[in-house]
Amino acid sequence: MKRTWSYDKIEHTESSYTPDADETDNIPEIDDATFASTLMSNVKLAVEFWKPMCLPCTMMKPVFRKASEQYSSVIRCRRAVATNSTTVMKLFSIDYVPTILMFYHGRVVDTMIGVVSQETLFQSFRHLADL
Repeated sequence: MKRTWSYDKIEHTESSYTPDADETDNIPEIDDATFASTLMSNVKLAVEFWKPMCLPCTMMKPVFRKASEQYSSVIRCRRAVATNSTTVMKLFSIDYVPTILMFYHGRVVDTMIGVVSQETLFQSFRHLADL
């Protein structure tokens, strides 16, 4: 039985999502099971929470990828599919996707919700890189 519930604008379900081959890139996916270990093993971390079939998420995907590539030597980037990361999303009160959280030593230092410009995203990456 599939249970569904609403959490503001995000519809959470218990089914998991696996990306198609054409949706994947070099940014590793994390979920509820791997989030804590990923957070603890990285001093500087950027996580993009997204959903398949979400137009704003589709718009942010190449922008996040570009920032990830440019700052790969100092910031670890990960993606988290909303339906596979409901516990983490509740923990950080994430109600909308896309949402990008920037972590420094396990603490959130910046949050971006919705579609943001490439300049805004790169400014946040620069700030995290300089910490």
